[in-house]
Amino acid sequence: FMKDKPEDKLGLAMWYISLPVYIPLYYLMPWPSMKLYWLSFSLALLWIAGFSFLLVWWVEIVGAVLGVPTILMGLTVIAAGTSIPDAVSSMAVAREGKADMAVSS
Repeated sequence: FMKDKPEDKLGLAMWYISLPVYIPLYYLMPWPSMKLYWLSFSLALLWIAGFSFLLVWWVEIVGAVLGVPTILMGLTVIAAGTSIPDAVSSMAVAREGKADMAVSS
């Protein structure tokens, strides 16, 4: 991940912001292999659970600071956060001319 440093300023800023996620994942996840696939899979599930917990916790804090009820924050911010990546991937696949794949996701 250190070799893929972006050149533009916005990309570089996002790269530095993402380092707290990249570094632990890079150094604490084993490389997938036939011997370690169960360990890799289990650790990946733990990382997903940890990041999900942090996401919900931070959204609750932001909602409390802004005075927005937790249920409203959950329905809007977290729902958008899970839907937008799907929409972006569907658009990318549609631009490649694979309409069935774009509709299926």
